[in-house]
Amino acid sequence: METKPKTLFNKFNYFAVVIKRKKLLLGFIALVLITLTAYFVTSSRGKTSENYLTDTVKKSTVTSTISATGTIEPVSTVSLSFENSEVIKNIYVKVGDHVTTGQLLAEQATDNLEADVIQASASLKGASAKLKLQQNGSTQEDLEKAAADVQMNQGSYDLAKSTLARYQQLYQEGAISKADLDKYNSDLISAEGKLKQAEQSLKSLQAGNRAEDIEAAAADVESSNAKLKLAQNSLSGAKMYCSIDGIVSEVNGAVGQRASANNNSTSGGGFMTVISEALQLKSQVNEADIGKTVIGQKVEFTVNSYPNKTFTGKVSSIAPQATTVSNVQLYEVYVIPDENYKELKAGMPANVNIIVERHENTLTISKGAVTYAASYLSKTKQTNVSSSTGNKQVNSQSDINNTEDPSSTTSYQEQQTVVLVMNNSGGPAPKQVVLGLSDLKNYEVVRGLNEGETVVVGALNESTTTTTTNSNSKSNSNSMPMMGGPPPGR
Repeated sequence: METKPKTLFNKFNYFAVVIKRKKLLLGFIALVLITLTAYFVTSSRGKTSENYLTDTVKKSTVTSTISATGTIEPVSTVSLSFENSEVIKNIYVKVGDHVTTGQLLAEQATDNLEADVIQASASLKGASAKLKLQQNGSTQEDLEKAAADVQMNQGSYDLAKSTLARYQQLYQEGAISKADLDKYNSDLISAEGKLKQAEQSLKSLQAGNRAEDIEAAAADVESSNAKLKLAQNSLSGAKMYCSIDGIVSEVNGAVGQRASANNNSTSGGGFMTVISEALQLKSQVNEADIGKTVIGQKVEFTVNSYPNKTFTGKVSSIAPQATTVSNVQLYEVYVIPDENYKELKAGMPANVNIIVERHENTLTISKGAVTYAASYLSKTKQTNVSSSTGNKQVNSQSDINNTEDPSSTTSYQEQQTVVLVMNNSGGPAPKQVVLGLSDLKNYEVVRGLNEGETVVVGALNESTTTTTTNSNSKSNSNSMPMMGGPPPGR
């Protein structure tokens, strides 16, 4: 009797356990079915959106620029040289020193130069005395002396004449030879010449000095005076003074060396070079961009020494003539920095961006959105594109393909094009927009999109085909997410 109830109790427990396990199994199966159903439902809904790369329409800054390269250089450069080839006596500055206009920089020994000044001064005094003598004319004593010379030579002439007459009579009588007669005839001729010379001297003294002689004496004075000034300038040139405010950048010589005599210049290569503290940027702009460059435009530039800092300035001048570099016409554009940046030094190379136009706090989209939309529409052959108002449409594929790409122009000009926006079902839908200014990455959105809208910029897991020209072979491979490829799953 006790065994039978116990057996019934055990059977009851067994059936209870079995029923409980079946319920758990059914519950687990139901849970799995529900989970799988939800997964396939959600995956079917999100499949399209998960296959695209998207970006958000947001407000940003779009800047149209002209890229160029350049070099930092001083605004002024002066090369100083001594005027004389003399020994350097003192050098008062060194490279890096700040100097001011009129400051004594160096000097030469002056012994030889001082002697030249003394000699030139003496020559001037002698020429001045001769001029004064010519201007004053003859004195009374000179006239009396000249008259006495005339009388004396007249007596000598008369004596020689009477002597010749007497000896001619004797010659005719045969008392003297012909040689003796010729001697007395020669004495007469000599006396006559001396008389004429004395008479001319007296006449000249009575008439005074000629104007030509006075002018010649005056010219000698001017010449001597010029030589004195040259000697004095050479002496003063033995001291080198600074002609601008700036910094000493070169000293090519030392005390005790003989300096070469060169003219001062701005091309360098002298004894000492001084550069201005004010710097400028000399950039080279391609002829294709020079038409968009104007004086006063803002400029941003960087240098290799400070790659994370952007310096600013303005275009100050544009060269009117191009220089040819590797068959490319380049124009020199000079930029004055907005401030005296202490980091900048002459000779630093710079990467330059001349700002043509800048729009701040404006709606923007990436360039990938425009590029990918053109590729997508070309692949899918879509013809119905909604406008920004929802009413305007592009009626044919040719209209879409002929839409001008604003990247072909660098100046601000409104251009119509098409982008893809994500619709409510998670798929891309073409939408017509109007774009404005562009830079290297973004377009400005003038009309057609609102802030926060999502645009498609690329596709995931797209296949790319690479063609090798030499082997004419093709290979397909799965690539990383790309901007502007064909739509997925098409």
